[in-house]
Formats: sequence, C-alpha cells, structure tokens
Amino acid sequence: PPCKKMADLSTDLEKLVYSQKSHVMNKSIECLCVLSGQMHIEAADAVLIRILDRFLQFLRKFRILRTFVNQKSRVHYSVERALLASGAVCRFHMSIEDVTNANTIQQVYNIAYHYSTAYTGIKNTSGVIAVNSSDTISNTVDCDRSIRGKAIRCLGLVWVKNPELMLNEASQKLIKDALNDDDVEGMVRVQMLTAFVEILLAHEKGFQSKTELESKTTLSQRIQGDKDVGSGMIGGITQLITDDILQLLFDKQKQVRNTSIVLLGIMVRNGLCNPLKCIEAIVACLFDPESHATAHQAIMQISTKNPEFIQLRAVQGICLSHKYRYTVYGEEKDSGVVNPCVDEDPFNKVDPMLRSGLQVSFSYWSKTYKQTIANKIKKRNQFLQSMVAEIVKDKSSMQIKLYLATNLASLTYAVLEEILYMFHCITKYISLKGSLLLDKIQETFAALHIFDDDDDIINQAVDVQKRQKKKDLLASLFHDLRRAQTYSLLLKLKQFLKNVYSISEAKVHAYNPKKSKSLSSERPFHALPPKIPPFKGYSAEVIQFYENPSLQSVSNDSKTIEMFKKTYHEFKFIMSTEEEADAEEEIRENAAESEDESPRNTEEDEN
Repeated sequence: PPCKKMADLSTDLEKLVYSQKSHVMNKSIECLCVLSGQMHIEAADAVLIRILDRFLQFLRKFRILRTFVNQKSRVHYSVERALLASGAVCRFHMSIEDVTNANTIQQVYNIAYHYSTAYTGIKNTSGVIAVNSSDTISNTVDCDRSIRGKAIRCLGLVWVKNPELMLNEASQKLIKDALNDDDVEGMVRVQMLTAFVEILLAHEKGFQSKTELESKTTLSQRIQGDKDVGSGMIGGITQLITDDILQLLFDKQKQVRNTSIVLLGIMVRNGLCNPLKCIEAIVACLFDPESHATAHQAIMQISTKNPEFIQLRAVQGICLSHKYRYTVYGEEKDSGVVNPCVDEDPFNKVDPMLRSGLQVSFSYWSKTYKQTIANKIKKRNQFLQSMVAEIVKDKSSMQIKLYLATNLASLTYAVLEEILYMFHCITKYISLKGSLLLDKIQETFAALHIFDDDDDIINQAVDVQKRQKKKDLLASLFHDLRRAQTYSLLLKLKQFLKNVYSISEAKVHAYNPKKSKSLSSERPFHALPPKIPPFKGYSAEVIQFYENPSLQSVSNDSKTIEMFKKTYHEFKFIMSTEEEADAEEEIRENAAESEDESPRNTEEDEN
C-alpha cells in the first residue's frame, strides 16, 4: 500500500540523516518535512521527532565543555551535524503557532546560542586567545570557531521560523560580534552572513508583498492588515547591520566578500537598505578578480528592477574600487598606481574560465557597462560626462584621475558615437579653460623669473612682503600646473583612443551630439581591437609630486622648479598639437567647400 511505501521511505531517509554528510542530511530532513507536512505521513512525523530528540540529547551532553580542542574529531564533527540537523527540523517542520513546537524551537535556540557564544576564547594578559594553558590559537580556530559557525547557522534556521528571537539584546549582540569577529579564516563571519542570506531568501515573498501593499493602500490600512510581521522584524535587523556588511566587502577572505555581495544584492532588491550607498560598494567589487562574477550577477539583478540606480552611482563605485583594490590586495603600494584592467593571470588566483566573458587588457567594468548603461544613449552619455567631470575636479586625487582615465581607455566601446561624445566632453573643458590656463601659467612664470638664471627664486626678493608674494605665486603655480596635468591627461586619452580605434580628425569635427538620437542611427565598430595597449597617463613621479597636500612643501628648490618646467612644456606641446590638428581640419573643410563651389562658378562664367 502507498502508506507502507511512505513509511519505508521515511525509514530510509532517517538512515541517511545519521550516516551521510551534512548536505545530504539536510536534504533528507527536507524530504521528511514534505512527507510530514504536505502528505501527512505519520511515520515521517515520528521520524522527525525522534531525530530531533536524539540530536538535542547529544548536544546537551557536551554543553558542559569549555572547549573541543582536546576532543576527538568524530565528536567535533557530530556536534556540528547535530546543530545543523536541529536547525533544519525547526526550519522546515515546526510551527510556532503550536505551543509544543514553540517550546521545542526555544530549546533549540537556547542550545545553539550556547554553542555560538561559549567558545569565543579568553584573552590572557598577552592578548593571545586561549581557553587553558595547553590550548593554542590554531587549535581554537580549527575546533571551537568551526562549532561556533555551525551554531550560528543553526540559529539562522531558527530565526527563519521565529524572527522574534532576533529582537532580544543577546541575539543582536551575537550578530554584531559575529560580523566583527577577528578570525583570520573568516569562518564565523561567513556563517553569520550565510544565515542572513537564507533568512532573507525565505522571507523575500513577504518583502515583495509588503512593497506591493504599500503602493496600493493607505497607512492605516497597512497597520490594520499587516500580517507579515516577521518580514518587518528581519528588515529592521538587516538595516542595523548594513554598515557592518559594507565593511566586510573589504575583508581579506574571498568567501566573506562574496557572501557579503550576495547579501547586499538581496537587501537592495527588497528595499531593505539605502540602494545608492550599497550599489557603490557592489560596483567596487566588480574590480576584484575573485569576486567579479558574484558582483556582476548582483548588479544585473538590481538592474532588472532599478536600472537607474546603477547609472547614478557608477562613477562613485569606480572611484571606490581604487581604494578596494589597494586595501584588499595592497596593489602597487610603492607607486600608488592601480590597474583596473584584466591581467593575463590576475593575481595568479583566477582561472581564465571563471572570468565570465572578461577580455584580457579591458577594464573589469567593461562587461557590466555594456549590459547596463551602454544600451541607452542618455544613460551612456551621462555616465561618460560624469567620468570626465570627475577627472577634471580639483579635489580628485592624481591617482583617481589616472585610474578613471585608464578605465575610459580600456572600456569595450561598441559604437563610434560613444567615443566621439567623450571627445566632445573633453573638448568642452579644454577649449574653454585650456588656453586661459596656459596664459596664466606663462604670466606666473614671468613674474617668478622661472626661466632666469637665478637659482633662488624666493630669496632674491629682500623685502618681506615681496618674498611672501613670491610664495603665494609659487603656491598658485602649483595648483595651475596640477590642473594642467589633468588637461594633459584628458588630451592623451583622446589621442590614445583615436589611435586604438583609428578615428580620423574629420569624424571628430563632424560629430554633433544632438544628431545622435537613436541606437539604430549610430555607427558600430565592425571589429574591436583584440587587445588594448596600456594607457600611459603620467608617471608615479608626477603622482607623488602633485599629490602633496601641503602647500608649504612647494619650495624653490631645483627639483621643484624642474618639475614645474617639465609640466609646462608638456602641456604647451599637447595644446599646440591639438590646435594644429584643429587648424588642419578647418583647412581641409574649407578646401572641400571650395571644390564644391568651383564647378558652379565655372558654369556661371560660361553663361
């Protein structure tokens, strides 16, 4: 009979729970819960009660231990399995409406809370974590912290069923402590993050229905008819730990970073945190070769629901990625130059097959840019304009300016109009202020006698007031030449892209941004360059010199004056080259117009 088969199936699943690894054990418990809850098989219900009682008795037996360091590995492994199994039974089988079940859930919570807090270690006078004199840090990490992690995972399963247990002070302190745990391996942090991922996924329908309810009803109706109290509780808790999760994006452990990205993506998708702040952080994670695929997936999920958020915070996210790469990997500490492009073997850690379509030498931002921003002309132009504007800002550091320019140099541009619009933005800044800046620098040079034979520029003025004026001029010159470096960087970027994509000056001059209104009217590139050559903006020496925040360091020594002269000559050369190119193109245009008019004039003379 079918009932007999179901009873036999329940017995077989019980054997799997006791004999197989954790992931098989959890699936077996889920199957038993389906048999008991949806098919009302009494044998499955009896098996679940028996499993839970057996595991709880086992856990109570070892509660008296202060550490598992001296226990056999089998005991350690069994305690972890018992914690996970107890949480799974509560999560999939128990009902908090039933008094007996509610009491059982409370018992599981108490035991799991004990195991999650009892083995945090004791710091002795030297600051070393130890439980007794014979314990070592490595043993504590291997045993006790692993059990703490599984106990936290068990708590997460219990919290899914009864979110009210998260509201007490002890639980909130546990959550904070676990997310800020100083474990080098990150076991505890990962388990707490994973617990929240499972909690949010279990209540995601509740968040979505709550959002729909808010859009269709008044406040009083929502207060009277809000049945999903659990989703509200969980949403409130996640908002309290948002800053902690954002900090974990900079964690040294790959699994901690990836789980944090997944959790933030779910939170943004369900409106549980400030989306603009979180999107910045997720965009920054795109530049992590170990977390790129996870971050890209999170961005794409957010983009399907709120596409405008990506474009609004993309530039800030790219700027944050500079700090991210420098903090997580300590990349190029001596020069401060961070490479935003995909290497042949980035950090020697990522298999090329895991790059998810990333092309070597192109920016890590390329794929996401192409799929979220480049497909709309208005969003694309706003992004490119914002990138150029961020480079031009005086408050932007020299490192950030070079980093943003390198990103623009290594994007995968699909149509000619993308690059031409960027040239349009660059020309708008340079044409308005470039020549005026060059004239101002030349006037300051003349006032300071920079090109005179005197080595001492400041001290040649005996009068105190004149000497102070010289110092003020020198400080002003420093700022002007720093701005000149920025303009030179933009013009180098323009010339770089013209060479890589073979763009003639005629196309640059003929471009009118007002005429580009639809994607169908734009000119696609028939073949993208197989590899982008490295963009050389300016050297580490220039970064170090112009990054100096103290104006008092701007002195009249020979090294400073030599750098001033070098910057001036480079800027003057680049500006003159740009003006010559413009003049040659105007001559060509005038000649073409003359050729068009000459046949008409000949016909008029003959008539």
